[in-house]
Amino acid sequence: MFSGIGKTVPFSERQMTAFCRRLLNARLGWLFEARDAAGRLHVAAFITLDPCRAYYTLSASDPQLRASGANCLLLWEIFERLGQEGVETFDMLGLNLPSITRFKRRCRGTEFPYYETTWFSSWWRRYARACYGKARDLHAGIARHAFPPSRSDSP
Repeated sequence: MFSGIGKTVPFSERQMTAFCRRLLNARLGWLFEARDAAGRLHVAAFITLDPCRAYYTLSASDPQLRASGANCLLLWEIFERLGQEGVETFDMLGLNLPSITRFKRRCRGTEFPYYETTWFSSWWRRYARACYGKARDLHAGIARHAFPPSRSDSP
């Protein structure tokens, strides 16, 4: 599964199947597949959801069929579905892996760091930053509750 980046899979197929099924049953995930006319699976993607955004949680493709363009077509279908459901933020995850980054950067999204570390030498700057963070979180919470995204049952 991670042959493209030279790593072994950190979980069993059974664990992954159980994880995906639980999320699908709770309507917290969508599974997308791209198959050709002969029924061969080119690529599959598992999208997870929370009240604010969707995440490109897992994707796998057949190495022998990667040149087919199915990855881009599948991503297009995912974007279409997200738009229909009113999901405005899609976190593609994985931009820290060079082989994945090349593909995902072609989608022209905005990159955000995973972590932020801030140090302030004075107490008033630390306090001002904390107040800003609380106000930002409050605003996000109000917006999230005022305009919850709709979700349908199937992709």
